[in-house]
Order: sequence, then C-alpha cells, then structure tokens
Amino acid sequence: NTTQHNTTQHSTTMITTTMTTTQSKLSSKLSSISIASKHRRMILWLSLLLSILSAQLKQCHAHQVVCTYQRGHIQSLDEHGNVQENVTHACVLRDGTTFTLLPALLQQIDQQLTSQRTQLSLNDILVKNDIIVQAKLGVVIEGFDFLTDVPATGTKSLLLVRVIATSPTDDITISPRVSQTKLTTNFFRNDDYMYAPQETTFAQQMNDCSAGQLNFIPGHNDNGVVDLQVSMALKDVKMTPTIAGELVNAFANTIADPDDYNHLLFCLPFGMTEYFVAFAVDNSNLSFFQDPWCQYLTAGMHEVGHNYFLAHSNDETRGAYKDHTCVMGASFSMERGPRMCFNGQKLWALNWYSDKRTTVDPVQNGPWNGQLAAFVDHANIPSNSLTQVVIIQVGNLYLVYNRGKSYNAEVIEKRNLVTIVRATDTDKSILQSQSSMMAGLNAEQGSNTFTRTITTASGTTTQITIEICSVVDGGNYDFAELSITAAGQDSMCDITNQAPLDPSQSEGQCSDSVCYDIPCCQDSQCFNGRCRARNQTPQDKENMKLGRSKCRGGGANGCDNNGRRRARQRGLRGETHSVDNAEQQTTNQTILPKV
Repeated sequence: NTTQHNTTQHSTTMITTTMTTTQSKLSSKLSSISIASKHRRMILWLSLLLSILSAQLKQCHAHQVVCTYQRGHIQSLDEHGNVQENVTHACVLRDGTTFTLLPALLQQIDQQLTSQRTQLSLNDILVKNDIIVQAKLGVVIEGFDFLTDVPATGTKSLLLVRVIATSPTDDITISPRVSQTKLTTNFFRNDDYMYAPQETTFAQQMNDCSAGQLNFIPGHNDNGVVDLQVSMALKDVKMTPTIAGELVNAFANTIADPDDYNHLLFCLPFGMTEYFVAFAVDNSNLSFFQDPWCQYLTAGMHEVGHNYFLAHSNDETRGAYKDHTCVMGASFSMERGPRMCFNGQKLWALNWYSDKRTTVDPVQNGPWNGQLAAFVDHANIPSNSLTQVVIIQVGNLYLVYNRGKSYNAEVIEKRNLVTIVRATDTDKSILQSQSSMMAGLNAEQGSNTFTRTITTASGTTTQITIEICSVVDGGNYDFAELSITAAGQDSMCDITNQAPLDPSQSEGQCSDSVCYDIPCCQDSQCFNGRCRARNQTPQDKENMKLGRSKCRGGGANGCDNNGRRRARQRGLRGETHSVDNAEQQTTNQTILPKV
C-alpha cells in the first residue's frame, strides 16, 4: 500500500508501506495450513502471491519530498578483524521515516551538505527496499556553522538505551548481554572498588581530554541507562539508516523526545550481522553499537566524535584508522581504557586548549623557537603565550607533544614523541577533514627533524623544517623545545643550546610572560627561567660562529673590541644595550640589572 500526495515545495510527502505487516500475516496463515496434499497447490499459490507482494510493496513512487539530509558512518570488522567503514547518506522525513540515498544522486548538488541541517527537495522519486534509487535533488535550506551552533563544550546529557528486540514473526527475543549497572559504571562512575585507580570512565576521559571543557552527565535518571522494548527482527540483520530511524521513532513513542538529550547511545543486542560494530550520525545526538562494543571506552569516544563532525584519523603509510595516537583511528575492545585522547588536528578542530595554541608561519614571521608542552600538563603553562603552547599549527600540519602520562598514559603509539599530523581534505572544514599521521619525533640525532613542502597561513608555498632541539621532562611541565623554519632559514636549535647570557642568574628569574626587569625577556630570550644570548638574524649567528666581525663600524649596534658583533637587548623601558660577554664585568656593568 502506497499513499501518494501532490505537495507544494515546502511540504512533506508521507510514504508508508505495509510490507512487513502483510508478510507477517501471510507467514502466519501459511504456518497454520496443514501440509496435506490437497493444500499443496494452495501453498504454492500463496507463496507466489507473497513474492509478488513483497516485490511490489517494497517499491513506491512519489512526486516530491522535502527531507533532512543525514550523513553517517557504519563501522564493522572484516573476516580478518580489520576495521572497515561505509559512509551512509540518508533522507529523513518529518515523521522520522528514513530512506537511504544512493551516493550517485548527491552528485547532482555541487555544494557541501551539512548533516542534520541541510534540507533537500527530492522530485520524481523511486524507492526500492528503503533506498531512494532515483530522484531529482535540490537544496531548500543550506547548512550552518557547527562550532558556533553546537560547540563541543559545556555540560551534555547522555543516555544509554539498551534495545531488547522481539521478532514479530517467531517471538524470538534478543537483548544486550551488558547490564545497566555495567554501562553506568563504565560511562559515569569511577568509584567502583573493583577497578584500579588509574582506570577511567567515558565522562571522565572526555572531560580530561577537553581540558575540562566538555562534561557529560547521566540523562533521564541517575544511572543514565534505560531499556527499550521493540517489536523488530534484528537477528542476522544488516545495520542501515532505516533501522536507526525505526529505533529512534520507537524511543520517541515509548520513552521520551530524543531531542531532550544531547547524546543517545543505543546498545543493540549481539546477534545482528556478525561484524557490525557501530553506527553514528554526523552532527547529531545519535549513535548505535552492537553489544559488546557499547561498553568500550574508545568506541564510545569515536562515535561521539562523529556526532561532533570529526572524521577519521589515518596513517600516511599504513592507511585508514591506523593513527593509534587518536581515538578517531581504530577503536579498542577494552573497558575503561586505554586512556588516550585525540590527535593535534582533532584537538584544534574541537577548539579545545584554544588559549594555549599558536599558528606558526616562518615565511611571514621568521623562524619560530619555543616550547611545545605536553597537553596533559596544560594547566601548568601560561595562557596566550606565543612560545609556550600545547598545539602548533603550521599550514595543514598539527603538532602535539604526545606525552604518555596522566590521562594519556596508555596511548597506543608514538608515546613521548612530538607527533605531526596533516589535515588531508583541503576542500572541507577542519572539523570534517580526515587526518593522516606523518611522523613522531624525539631529540635523538636522525629522529629529530621533519621536512615537508606546505602552504603556510599567509598563502606561501615553501619547504618547512621542524626540529626537536631538546626534550625536558620532570619539571613543572614536560616539553619539547622546537625550531620551525622555512627554506633558507637557519635552525634555531643552536640558539637554544647556547649558554645563558649571564650564567650567574638562577632559575625562575624570567619567563615569557613576566620579565622581572631583565632585558632578555623580549623576543623569546627567556629559556628555562634564565636569559640566553640572542642571535637575531642568520648573519648575527654566522658572525658569532666565526669569532670575527663582518659587521660595520663600532658603537652600540656594531663591533666590539674583540671583532665580534654585539647582540642587542631591549629592556622594559626600551633602552638599547650592547652586550659583550668578555667585557661585561668591566665595561658594561649596568646592562643586566639584578633582581
């Protein structure tokens, strides 16, 4: 049965079929007929009629439909246990009825679609098996700015829904094996004595990884878990957007409005297609898991990441999902662990640590030298510093110090290395772009340098070099000292490793944010709490190396008595001082005021 309505441009055509009901009734009739010889002909005719009805009732036509575009990710395992994923495109009607859209149909639209926001107008539609196989598409309402409208910050209600499904044909019921108590414990409670102190929960880990900016609380009740009874045949069934839509409608009809919760995680019973893992909808509150994956920490973080528009984290050489420094790579079948977070590109895209990150453009601003602190130590570095940060963006590259401690203690790969990932989808926003792991660097010779041609923030294409000068762990915060240069610029590591300008000064006398009247604090001259010599230009540096002057003349900005070029320092009041280490005790007693 198909109901058709000619509608105006902004109305919705309601398409309903009774195929499932008809099949159930006919199956019931068939099962009640005795298999006597006199009935065999009748059974054959009824079987033929059922086949014809099934084919016809799964196909329907409509002139026009207005629906909401929905993009999702179905994650599964192949026969070898490798993660694979299919991107789904769907059309959701106002009543929640969901049809899959063939990707080829979307080629009619030459603009980027926003999941859950873009309204599509479909004309001359042909639907087969809940799939729109033919239609003329147009955009009625365009998308929106995700970061502005739905930021990954604040307090979010989360409700886990255990789906208990009873088949309407054979009354077989299947349900998740994981209990409500287990789900509550794994997602919200960290006070269970059975677990080691270092283990975490979903809510705690998301709060830690976001620097306290994203806080999940139980929805609906104190436990944050409810059971949903549905009359659906889910055994050996392949997950589709249509099944997801039916589950959401069942929830709305029996429990509550789905929009009352920031996140709904459906825990489906084990027994669907063997390798189905999870399904999440971009820019929505919906995700679906097959038991036991609904109880695993990184699986939950991965799918909720899709809700916030995040794409996958890959590896440049090993391929899809192989960035194991980030939960947007492969998920792990482990409760309350492993404790790990997102890579630099994802942290930047989510706008976390926004006051402790910087964009480096060595072409426009010259070589960069500073401290890349471990993001787990973010609370111990100053805000809005240009040289003490936890995330660095250089063109489409993103750097973090992947320190393996605290809430990142169990990160799977590249632990205690500076990791470099690149955003790979240049035609998409940073939120929707996939990332690719490029390298992990340490301070050892041969493993401390990365070079690549990129386009900088100023639009210049150049070869940049990222070099780890040193790694300092065990202090107030752990960090790697970096040099970032463009083609033709000398490494800043030689400057970093020079002796302090005044070796007698003690630790803590200067910092990038507080200068204490010591003139070296300008232009990142403070290093580990002590002033260091400044080589402002490659020419200055070369003159120092040669030990003789290539500068011109004398004076405050010229040559000293030993034929070396003087380095110039500026104090808080703007005075200009000449610095000559060999003569400072006899000829320049006043240039370094003591604290």
